[in-house]
Amino acid sequence: MQIVVDFVLSDWMYVWLAVVLVTAIIEIITVGLTSIWVSGGALAALIVCLCGGHPALQIAVFFIVTFLLLYFTRPWAKKYLESRKVATNYEEFKETINTKPGFVKAMWCGNRECEDKIKEDVQATSRCMPFEQEHLSDVCVCCGKPAKKMVYWGRAY
Repeated sequence: MQIVVDFVLSDWMYVWLAVVLVTAIIEIITVGLTSIWVSGGALAALIVCLCGGHPALQIAVFFIVTFLLLYFTRPWAKKYLESRKVATNYEEFKETINTKPGFVKAMWCGNRECEDKIKEDVQATSRCMPFEQEHLSDVCVCCGKPAKKMVYWGRAY
């Protein structure tokens, strides 16, 4: 009987580890705070599993922690997601990055000189170039040349 219990507990450990890894990868790819709550719940359940907790307790901890993370961090996450602003010219970009928290979405030509100019002028750097590109404008926010990528720009605090 003990062999069966040990086998089930080790299986649950792999389940929770897989959920943590998959949801963390999804979060890294989407950068949208969509699966971070599930990842936190699975991490808590994994800890309970490693401490020898019964699978029913693990599942309960998973749902409770996921719900609590969602409930208490959603307002912050919503504010974070809504703080992403769009800029289509350099004056708008500078004003937005200087006056509003969060990231600014803008088109970029891909030239290092533009990135260096932005870093020098407003202390912002490119933070993310999403796989799924949005088309905000045809020109680079900095130099006005044809744009190649939509980029999230932000400051380090």
